[in-house]
Amino acid sequence: MRLRKGSTAPSSWIWIIGGLILAVITIAIVWQLFANMSLGFARNNARSEFQNFVGRVESMCSSVSVGSKMTFEMKLPNVVEAAYASISPGFVPGNITEFVGSPYNTGGVSNGDYVCMKLQGETEPRCEKLDCDVTMNYLGTPPAGSFFDQMQRAAGSQNFEYEITIEKQGSTIMVYDKRK
Repeated sequence: MRLRKGSTAPSSWIWIIGGLILAVITIAIVWQLFANMSLGFARNNARSEFQNFVGRVESMCSSVSVGSKMTFEMKLPNVVEAAYASISPGFVPGNITEFVGSPYNTGGVSNGDYVCMKLQGETEPRCEKLDCDVTMNYLGTPPAGSFFDQMQRAAGSQNFEYEITIEKQGSTIMVYDKRK
């Protein structure tokens, strides 16, 4: 078979197209691995922040006098649907993200002797039993399209930052939050 000047053999085109397809597949696999790794880091960070929070609440339950306060910062990655107090370890309210960002007077309050954290993609929350009752707002990722969600997206942040104040009032621990 004789080729015209400037043309390439059909087998050359097969190699070029095959190379492009292989490159696209490789990029897709690497992208997926990176996304999974990033999600894993976010989940581990969320678990660490949650354990730190539970430890601070528990220390207020057991060893501090009534009226004592503690303030600290907490960063929750956007994989956290909500952190909340509950009366039972497996309880997840209906559309949990609707409660995130609601002030105390609009029903965004949770209470109980368990503190739980629900991560996106998981069916069961992670709960820790406490030695006292806790009353707190729902913390976590606000509903998509809400004011707080739009603020975080505009800022380009993957974390929702809170200033947490824990106060012991009798046998109950009050947890107040202020979004930063």
